[in-house]
Amino acid sequence: MRKKDVWAALFCTAALGVGLYCLWGWNRSIEAGFTVLTTQPDPQDLYDEDTQEQADEEIEALKETNAYTVEAPLLIADPYGTNTTGVYLYFESEQPASVSYEISTADDRYGSFSRTLSETPSLDHEYQLLGMVPEQENEVTVQISYEDGTADTLCFTYEAPALRGNGETILEQEEGESEATLTDGLYAILGNDNDSGQQQYLYYYDNDGVVRAEIPLGEYRCDRIVLEDDLMFISVEEDKIAALDALGQVVRLYDTGAYSMHHDFISDGEGNLLILASRDDAQTVEDQIIALDLDSGAITAQLDMGEMLSAYRAQTSADDTDWDWLHLNAIQEKDGDILVSSRETSTIICIEDFMDDPHLDYMIADERIWADSGYEDLLLTQSEAFKPQYGQHSLTCLEDDEPGDGQYEMILFDNNLGISTSNTDIPWSTFEGLSTSGSDENGTSHYYKYLVDEEAGTYTLLESIDLPYSAYVSSVQLLDDHVITDSGMQGVFQEYDADGKLIRSFTVDAENYLYRVYKYTFEGFYFSR
Repeated sequence: MRKKDVWAALFCTAALGVGLYCLWGWNRSIEAGFTVLTTQPDPQDLYDEDTQEQADEEIEALKETNAYTVEAPLLIADPYGTNTTGVYLYFESEQPASVSYEISTADDRYGSFSRTLSETPSLDHEYQLLGMVPEQENEVTVQISYEDGTADTLCFTYEAPALRGNGETILEQEEGESEATLTDGLYAILGNDNDSGQQQYLYYYDNDGVVRAEIPLGEYRCDRIVLEDDLMFISVEEDKIAALDALGQVVRLYDTGAYSMHHDFISDGEGNLLILASRDDAQTVEDQIIALDLDSGAITAQLDMGEMLSAYRAQTSADDTDWDWLHLNAIQEKDGDILVSSRETSTIICIEDFMDDPHLDYMIADERIWADSGYEDLLLTQSEAFKPQYGQHSLTCLEDDEPGDGQYEMILFDNNLGISTSNTDIPWSTFEGLSTSGSDENGTSHYYKYLVDEEAGTYTLLESIDLPYSAYVSSVQLLDDHVITDSGMQGVFQEYDADGKLIRSFTVDAENYLYRVYKYTFEGFYFSR
């Protein structure tokens, strides 16, 4: 063991609100101060590659000019402007070391936040520290563990700035009847929408409902987070997707050209993002699927659903604003096929051989919606009587849970809303068990889990959980046998145990609604696996 050092005098960097402290211990304790960049990006103009490169070049120049060690590391508050309360940490160690950290405050309401940054011993250490509580003095302890069994403890305090957006520091919570432990991870608030034209934000909350990061966006919400090839892909404008690295730098910005994104995008595992879109010069909206090549940045018009379902589209008409005849809101890839969710028709559509020769395979919906449409033969049959989905969102295929040949499971948020602004011939009022109003105080939405048998041409309801009613927006997720749900119109997200019992409910004071809430461990990205 190393002998403990004597405390150095505490001091404060006033411009950043940074104080320093040390802990007594049998390992060496070290203090550190902060560096201020001259080229730190403005929060209103983050998504510009040149701006981001300037910040990165200044950091690299600092690293080349100075020898940053365990004794004197480089600390910078939010250098890329992409995490309001984030801290950049860099140092080199004399021998290989693994690194972890813990954040605490004097206010017990916020608990503590700890993560492992690297389990594999290394000499070079460069990280983004998430978890600082805004407008609080955060006491940060970084544990540096060497291969020979000794350790150093790097200590500092950081008075994090206030949040820039409408996020709350701690959320209202309610305990459920389940005594199960919440899954590990951070709840990502995807689309706590401000009014149109304002800057939007992506938030991470921990299991105690404490905000641990605020990521400024542009004027469009983050529809989904895609983690691939050590990058995080997020939507930031209707025509832009940004690729961020684990340090928070925007390393590439993609433009969707003549298309505007909406609702969802996924990776196809082959170097492309598949994106739901509207063609800017078209009469119809939310009926296109485009492919973005992540290497070249090229956009391919992959599928026009208006052509694929032309006979049905001809039976619809525009409302006062848009011709929103299909309204795609979710996309999933399954063995080269694509499944999309259509809110306007309350239908799940399977498109076979999507990238090479796309054609309709089958659809999942109440058969009365498609009566006399010419597409009746494409509908799968319910294997038993149950209420199918209406106005659904957040379709997800469970590819790792294949029961048998030709079978797979999917989950979705059944909004349980029957409405179609483009087709008034669908007799929604005659359907039992669903709402036809966007503000039904007695309405109930559901978590649904289906078993789809493609060979038998059937689908079966395996699981269902009653949820707070959300006529529009919303999400569900299955994580370690727990169900994460978001009743977006009510600003409520919840986690249920494997038996469908509520563990905890969180309420967000949303200005408009929560589009989606998914939970991520961020292992292999921000944190060690």
